[in-house]
Formats: sequence, C-alpha cells, structure tokens
Amino acid sequence: NASYHQNGLFLKVSKNTVLDRPIVVHHLTDGEDIASFPRHFIKLEEGAKAEVVVWSSATDTSSGMCNGILEAHVAPNAYLVIDKVCNEGGEIFKFSHEHICQARDSKVKINTFTVKGHWVRNELEIVAQGPGTDSVFNGTYMPSGTEHVDNHTTMDHAYPNGTSSEFYKGIIYDKSTGVFNGKVFVRKDAQQTNAFQQNSNIVADKGAMINAKPELEIYADDVKCSHGCTVGQFDTEALFYLKSRGIGIEEAKALLVKAYVGDVIAAVDREEVRNEVMRLYSERRGWA
Repeated sequence: NASYHQNGLFLKVSKNTVLDRPIVVHHLTDGEDIASFPRHFIKLEEGAKAEVVVWSSATDTSSGMCNGILEAHVAPNAYLVIDKVCNEGGEIFKFSHEHICQARDSKVKINTFTVKGHWVRNELEIVAQGPGTDSVFNGTYMPSGTEHVDNHTTMDHAYPNGTSSEFYKGIIYDKSTGVFNGKVFVRKDAQQTNAFQQNSNIVADKGAMINAKPELEIYADDVKCSHGCTVGQFDTEALFYLKSRGIGIEEAKALLVKAYVGDVIAAVDREEVRNEVMRLYSERRGWA
C-alpha cells in the first residue's frame, strides 16, 4: 500500500467539534483484474467526536485485489466510532488494515462485519498512547462456499487505567475457512488495566474449518484481564425444541444464527447502519 497507494479520505475534526452525522466511505470494485490501494487518515483533535462508515462492495463479475489502510490519531478526550462492512461479490482478495493511536482519556469503538467476500483479511491494531483510554471492538463473520475470512486484532496497553473490550463471533458454513487471532498486550507500566477478549465460533458444516488463537501477554501485576475462545456446533437441544414447535431444520438454524450474532450487531450505535447490516445478513442467511 505504501508503494502504490491511491486516493483516500483525509478527515480532520477540530477541537471540541462533534459531527452531526456519519461520514460514509464507499469503495466499489467493478471490473476484471482490478488492483486498488486506498489509504485513509483520520485525525480527531481534543474533545472531538466523529462517526465513519467504511463500506466495501464489489460486483459479482469483478476480480482482483483491494489493499486498503486506515490510520487514525485520536486526541485526549476525543471519541471515534468506525463501522466497517465488507459485502463483496466476485473474486476479490481483500486486505484491510486499521492502525489507531489513542491519547489519554480517549475512546474508540470499531465494529467489523464481513457479510460476503471471496478472500478477506481484516487487521486491526489499537495502540494506547496515554492513560485512561477506552477501546471497544466487535466483529462478526459468516463465510460460506469456499470463502475465507481472517480477523487479526492487536490491543496494546502501555499506560495505566486503560480498558478494552473485544467480542468476535463467527459461523463457518460449507467448505469455507476462518481465522481469528487476537492479541492483547499489557505492558509493565499499564497498571489498573481492565481488558476483555472473547471469540466464539460455530462450525456449521462438516467441511468447514476455523483456526482460533486468542493471546494475552501481561507484564503488569495489578490488572484485571480475561480472554476466551469457543468452537462448537449448533445447540442440538435448541434445534430439537424449535423443531418440536413445527419449525423446519433450516429455519430453526436461521433463528439460532440471528440470535447468536444479534448482540454483536446490536452494538452498532447508528440505527441505519445496524438495520442495513442486519438486512444483508438476513438476505444471505435466510433469516426472514
């Protein structure tokens, strides 16, 4: 991306300024053998607040690669919200990287939804560069067919009194594959850190596969940190209950999927984005 980057968004929000609506960045791939390298930069000054929606889509006949980077600097007491949605048809190899630096007492919330994509790699790196930061990042992914979805996250606590909460849920269908690799670092001086990380997965079909690797490295001695990972199948008792009420097996699974990822989707503050993500998942997974 550094060698070939093209145009992108440059957003600077002045001190104590609150944007009254979200800014939407839509990246559309349309064509064969396309190579694109968008690069975005966001800077929030002290006390500012902004919402940014990064939306990626591609037509069903498209092919090629998209390698995108978003960098953000969040000043003291500023608040940045990012909703990131990938809904790409065709055969696009998608690389997406966010690098976010937080100053003291700042807040960041980022939601990552992979609705559809031939080959998707989401990389998120958040670096706390001052005390009292708060970082929240959630995500869902439901690949099917032969799709592949990677989610790699890094949370770096280097100062005291920071908090972070990470919650990713995935359902792997057909012969698709998924990867979750979440790293949380608590450095030596990051006392009173409160960090939470959870990754939950359902392997829906026999040919599907998920590789999950949560990591927690703690070098401070006065912290509250937890991390966990689960990989399983659909709850047979719940399926039996729904079937006993006259609901077919596929409809029952659709209801369980909607409930399973519903709490992650509900974390989206902007109603329009939340409803659209729910609609796209509903269309693809047959929730309706």
